[in-house]
Amino acid sequence: MVNKKEVGASPPADNRIQINDVGQYIKSLSFEVKKSRSEVLKLRPIEPQFEYRLSPRVEKCEGEASEYEVIVDVGVTLFTKDKKDELFNVRIEQVGVFKVDGGIAAEEMEKVLFIHGSTMLFPFARSEIASITMKSGFTPVMMELVDFSKVYEMYKNNR
Repeated sequence: MVNKKEVGASPPADNRIQINDVGQYIKSLSFEVKKSRSEVLKLRPIEPQFEYRLSPRVEKCEGEASEYEVIVDVGVTLFTKDKKDELFNVRIEQVGVFKVDGGIAAEEMEKVLFIHGSTMLFPFARSEIASITMKSGFTPVMMELVDFSKVYEMYKNNR
């Protein structure tokens, strides 16, 4: 199934901008438990402290004039309360490929793909992180939803 999103005001039908979701996939997924099961059990109650990393980006697909990749790179590290012991580290790169039809300025293109592509992809990355942490014997990590328009503003201000 192809998702279509129209961008901007309602221009004439022949100038309409369409962003189509061509596909998505997991580019990389890593999970490392830093302590053995018996070491983790000795630390209970854990009172976990999480450190989250989020780094979305937009890249032009090589050889494809109108296709772009949106990469949502998400990492989570679980520490004990005092941050003395790292218990696990998980990282995923969830990628979406989007085809853009119609005229749009490069800066606006990046903004639209960054915000809307990341918003579409993040729930998949979030679900994978919850699943892999649960399957490893930890309580599933349920990350909060993210406002990618605010993330984009921070990204733009830090360039």
